[in-house]
Amino acid sequence: NWCAVCFGQFRAQTQADPEFMRALWHSIYLQAEWLLRHLEAHLLGNHLFENGAALAFVGSCFGGAAGARWLEEGLRILDREIPEQILPDGMHFERSPMYHVRITYLLRLLQDTGNDALCALVAEPLVRMRKALACLCHPDGGIALLNDSAFGVYPESSALLEGDCSQANGAWALPDAGYYGWRGDDGAYIVCDAGPIGPDYIPGHAHGDMFSFELSLKGQRVIVDSGVYDYVAGPMREYCRSTRAHNTVEINDADQCEFWGAFRVGKRGSPREVEWDADSDGFRLSAWHDGYARLPGGPVHRRTIQWEATKRLVVCDQIRSRQPVHTVSRLHFHPSCEIERVDAHNVNVRFPAGQIQIVLEGDGELRMEDAHYCPEFGRREPNIALAYAADGTEIESRSTVLLA
Repeated sequence: NWCAVCFGQFRAQTQADPEFMRALWHSIYLQAEWLLRHLEAHLLGNHLFENGAALAFVGSCFGGAAGARWLEEGLRILDREIPEQILPDGMHFERSPMYHVRITYLLRLLQDTGNDALCALVAEPLVRMRKALACLCHPDGGIALLNDSAFGVYPESSALLEGDCSQANGAWALPDAGYYGWRGDDGAYIVCDAGPIGPDYIPGHAHGDMFSFELSLKGQRVIVDSGVYDYVAGPMREYCRSTRAHNTVEINDADQCEFWGAFRVGKRGSPREVEWDADSDGFRLSAWHDGYARLPGGPVHRRTIQWEATKRLVVCDQIRSRQPVHTVSRLHFHPSCEIERVDAHNVNVRFPAGQIQIVLEGDGELRMEDAHYCPEFGRREPNIALAYAADGTEIESRSTVLLA
């Protein structure tokens, strides 16, 4: 960033100081040579992609033998990583909208070098990534906060979505990532997660959010992901990764995956039999996952999410287990929402642009819990989660969201 400022905003002043220019170029040379010999091959994922992009970019700016070395190594890394890290539907394989923004930005930066080899390499995947990014933006322009995602870290999505990349209204699907949703011309937007938590060998940015979703209405976020507070092992990192911090079902107070440390994941499950059906009136998404199969009784969670363009969202859950289990299905609301309990199974929710009614059906018990909304690193806001608890070996519940 410092170099970009020097050569961009203060280009004339920088070039007018020969001594500073020599020191600056020498510093870039040393850093590029150091990076060439210290690639983050032990971390892989977006780290190694960043290494390749940095070397390719600086190599395209330098002439001589050093520049050629950097460009050659950067191209080699990118040529190998792009097919793996950018899924056929355009989503980055770590399935974090925040890192997706970063990789999209890097591809555009490489394209802007004008280097023929780089432009040929990144042109087509960049188109796919921008189209996927358009799917993952709420009506307020911000990204969905799935997995490790936060606002204010990387460039605004609007800066990367140009030309014909705006998302059309109606149903959309990123089947390789496992993200599905709907966008309406009235500011309605929903994104559902029915995909793997991430690459099996690098799941460090994953959360316990299988079958979770986010919902915006009239252009405002109403049902939200809890986001991410920090990357330091501790209570808030544990909370933000947990299943209880997401809009899905928690079983026996356990997470869908075994999370430990700041980025570690032990046993984890996968979505199964994902079925997606969409038309001009809405969509229906159904699947089950085996993330809790490690628990006594081997419980299985099946969820169906149905969105109707008449402004009704229906979420049906089925839990089957060979032993009795305790389940909690949660809905987390944006801090701007006001929750009013009507009776044992009905709740009214007011948000700045309107009101919704939530009707819960089943044998469970409804309660309200204090929760945390972390839309930016280091920022924590109190919010409310509805929790619907039930016990048994065969549990069924239905949550209906109705727009007033």
